[in-house]
Amino acid sequence: MKAAHPERFQPEALGLFLALFALTLPFSISAAEISLLICALLFFWGLGRGGRPAWGPPGGSGAVWALYLAVLAAACAAGVSPLRSLHFLNKELHKPALFLFFAASLPLVSYPRAARWLFAGFLASALAGIYQAASWHGLLPALAHPFWLRAGPRAHGSIHPVTFGESMVFCLCGALALWLRPDPVLRWKRAVPAAALGLGSAALILSGTRGAWMAMAAALAVFALRAPRRLWPLLVLGAALAGGLLLPRSAFSPFLRERLQRFADPAYEPNAARLEYWKTAVAMAKDRPLLGVGPSNYWTEFPRYHPEPVEGHENAGNVHDIYLQHLAERGLLGLAALLLLFAWLWSRALADELARADAWSLWSLSAATAFLVMNLTESSWQVATTWHAFAFLWAGSRSLGAKEL
Repeated sequence: MKAAHPERFQPEALGLFLALFALTLPFSISAAEISLLICALLFFWGLGRGGRPAWGPPGGSGAVWALYLAVLAAACAAGVSPLRSLHFLNKELHKPALFLFFAASLPLVSYPRAARWLFAGFLASALAGIYQAASWHGLLPALAHPFWLRAGPRAHGSIHPVTFGESMVFCLCGALALWLRPDPVLRWKRAVPAAALGLGSAALILSGTRGAWMAMAAALAVFALRAPRRLWPLLVLGAALAGGLLLPRSAFSPFLRERLQRFADPAYEPNAARLEYWKTAVAMAKDRPLLGVGPSNYWTEFPRYHPEPVEGHENAGNVHDIYLQHLAERGLLGLAALLLLFAWLWSRALADELARADAWSLWSLSAATAFLVMNLTESSWQVATTWHAFAFLWAGSRSLGAKEL
């Protein structure tokens, strides 16, 4: 289908607000959502004037999303509290809508120029997080205002440390991709992604987010396979930075050493809590294997399956593993639908990388790989900041391929 006529779609205005979305996403999901709303209004205003967007992406995504939503609807109806599940539906319907919107709107603008603003937002967030951790450990003066610069043991920017760490993984994937494969549209010198690598690496380490560390390791495996020779100097520098932060005289050493030493310690409270959440999810799935207890009903059923409080809370809604979350709440059918969707998204990113091998396809593939790993220890598919960024990167890379057809 032909793309909309640029004069009807006002690509400058659409590009401006897509850039604003990208810039604000690492700091405020509310600001990012407002920007998206304005983008949607501009987009559909263009449709009203006779524009015809290239709805996509092609390749069977409609069937995959339809299956995902069909199983969701069945799990809602068959769950222990269908009414509670219905309140959760808007969050799930938001996902295919946003993927579809990005797929239709990003081909109308310059995706590289929009993506650079996401990169800028990541770097600003990284600077804030580094300042927070440095001031907490006495290396910089602590500030009470603004609130997002207040000192903390873990770098977090204006969001949760875990979400911050995941954002830094996406930032590092972009920095590595643009360093290894400079893009002529941006005309950046390599000093820009190199500086981003240093800041992003420090911010990721100081976030103390172990799941994000594992996700970054998975992303590095992609880079090692796709650009092995030029990657080793960067890995050496990254290892040197991590080693410097862990030196006995480093102010960050005690905190980081504890996170590393207890990485897989089952007695460590955060690890012990996750094990309880996971065991409870499996117990629910055993009782209702086909369609689970219903979306959002892990919360309602948790006290019945786990009468003892976990981390001081009698209820829990987050399994801290999206795969087990789907297994408990949507059963084997829900887990299968999720795995099929994730496999399709990852395979499209891989296809783009094999076809084009540019910075944007490498960023998309490495981010997609990291995203799969993030969801092993967190429900990142339910965290708007994380999955919005993933959707933007994935659809943006696809949009460049669509322009070449």
